[in-house]
Amino acid sequence: MTVSTHGRMLQQRTSALIAGISLIVMAIAAFFSYGFIHESLVVQGDAAATFHNISSSSHLFTAEIFSWLIIVIADILVSWALYLFLQPIHKSLSLLGAWLRLVYTAILAIAILNLLFVLLLVKPSFDLSSFTIEQIQALMMLFLRAFESIWSIGLVIFGGHLMASPGLFRRSV
Repeated sequence: MTVSTHGRMLQQRTSALIAGISLIVMAIAAFFSYGFIHESLVVQGDAAATFHNISSSSHLFTAEIFSWLIIVIADILVSWALYLFLQPIHKSLSLLGAWLRLVYTAILAIAILNLLFVLLLVKPSFDLSSFTIEQIQALMMLFLRAFESIWSIGLVIFGGHLMASPGLFRRSV
């Protein structure tokens, strides 16, 4: 085994380890942020109950946003690590997969901004007295819906990443 072959194998092993750990972190953070917090605070079709839940648990909602940011960072790491891992197999497809995943991650980050807007509406640091409570609640629901809609658009792009990757993973073993 030459030094360059050993270095390449070490790089692939490290990349696989980083991708694997990042995927585990993402799964835990996703369960916590969406599966636990978001699902327990957001009541579909009931703006008043959702407003009450988020305003009375604003620290929990802030933790949800923080968890989404962890997911974004982990997704960037996964994109980079999978590109390095799959590059020796097919450089163009691995690059395409990495870019599609990064585009998805950027769309997710844009979606997360809507959660920040919800937090600003629920715990305002500025005067909202020109709005009625019903208007604030309607805006909050709009931003929650925007989060889910934008994220769903990103998941379509993520599907492209998944379509570019399976053949590369089969060839890697």
